[in-house]
Amino acid sequence: MAKDIETTGLSVEAAQVLIADDSSSSREILERILIKEGHQVTLATTGKEALSLLSEREFDLVFLDLVMPEMTGFDALSTMKADNRLQHTPVIMVSSLDTVQEVASCIEIGADDFLTKPVDHRLLKARVNSSLERKRLREREFGQFFTPELARYYVRHPELLKQGSEEEVSILFCDIRSFSRISERLGPSDTVKWLGDVMDGLSECVLNHRGVLVDFIGDELMAMWGAPESQPNHAELACQAAIDMLKKLPRINRKWRALIGEEMRVGIGINTGPALVGNTGSQRKFKYGALGNTVNLASRVQGATKHLKTDLLVTGETFAALSEKFSARRLCTVRVVNIERPVVLYEVLTDFSIDSIKLKDRYELALAEFEQQRFREAASILGNLLVEYPQHGPTLQLMARVIDALLNNPTPFDPISALPGK
Repeated sequence: MAKDIETTGLSVEAAQVLIADDSSSSREILERILIKEGHQVTLATTGKEALSLLSEREFDLVFLDLVMPEMTGFDALSTMKADNRLQHTPVIMVSSLDTVQEVASCIEIGADDFLTKPVDHRLLKARVNSSLERKRLREREFGQFFTPELARYYVRHPELLKQGSEEEVSILFCDIRSFSRISERLGPSDTVKWLGDVMDGLSECVLNHRGVLVDFIGDELMAMWGAPESQPNHAELACQAAIDMLKKLPRINRKWRALIGEEMRVGIGINTGPALVGNTGSQRKFKYGALGNTVNLASRVQGATKHLKTDLLVTGETFAALSEKFSARRLCTVRVVNIERPVVLYEVLTDFSIDSIKLKDRYELALAEFEQQRFREAASILGNLLVEYPQHGPTLQLMARVIDALLNNPTPFDPISALPGK
């Protein structure tokens, strides 16, 4: 089940450090050096006190003195590494003992490093930076998929991502139109720069609305909402991210128009439903994502944007989860290969002008007339619409179906059409 996650805005530069040492002088020396380096320090005098603090809050780095009363640093380290919640927290052991056996035992259990008292300032700084840098590298790895807050959370709790589960999610696919033609015009070097700029802009829209970047597949982006973070409004977050993507295109086009020679467009498809969520990669190559018909249908819906000549399509399941602040036009009902029930498709509106609402209402009226086999009435409405909006793709598509019905008078009549391939 997706978790309700409490994250903090802690800078990755300033670490939360816990020092556990029964020697007041040793604690003070470490504290003074670490504070000078810009870190925030919490002190404990025993291993038990350190574990108690670790159970209450999260730390980026822990120092454990090897010899302490009540519970040794060695035992505290063993307890931490046996705890799923704590086992990935970096630990540096500190001791006046400097035998190979002591050092080896701590490293074998899972300590990241070992320092000998009295602690050398430069060596301490180097060991701290090294331990934190390894942690930040993991954060950057997770940052490929998640917001910075979630990335930091899952660095501490990676076991949660390995637990595959079925979740209600919203899946978004965004595809760059005419990619082959544009890339041929640009050449390899400029194509890489242009594609990177486009994907950076689209990714920013996903992360701004707390989405997960699942994958980049050539000229296509896949994103997900609803897991691993619990998001009751995941369908709305996905749609808002999609709307922001479309609003960002003019800026990208202004920057690249002279080189690509045309206005770049995208097609976006969104579907909502149950999916198997977890690591869809391998043990060696982690990739957090989703599998199942919900994902497959989202991809097919994105492909349908080309056929219906529109930028943003969602399924009826996604539309049903949207609040009244969103407006969408019902375009058609389609059959999809390997999907048992017909799928209703909606075009989410990005323009709330009077003209846009009027077009929505008149199109849906024409669609209803067509579905009731009142083809002449549908043709009349659509004809008037095309006078005002001659390039409106969905209206042109529906008019073609109406004309075909008038000419061929199909028996029995079926208003549901087959969704073309991508």
